[in-house]
Amino acid sequence: MGGRERVEVMAALAALAEREDRDREAALPHLVACVDTASGASSYSGPYPSRDAAAAAARYEAAIESGPECRLRFSVEPVFPPIGYHLRPIRTGDAAR
Repeated sequence: MGGRERVEVMAALAALAEREDRDREAALPHLVACVDTASGASSYSGPYPSRDAAAAAARYEAAIESGPECRLRFSVEPVFPPIGYHLRPIRTGDAAR
């Protein structure tokens, strides 16, 4: 296999890994974030069981709040597990340290 073929194979593998990451992330619980662009205040709803469910909720909320004076912006964000959650058991009081 020549250099060009290796580059093409590596690019294809990277694209596949990226798609798998996106699919894995889409299956995580998601939140709907709402930001008032005038005040900067934010609120969150959820978690929803997937990106698609959260996106549907965000579209619904945006439709309810729509209008020429609407200052609200909605986005959908994944909820990742805590960092290192699988490395050690969490004991009562660990979060306070």
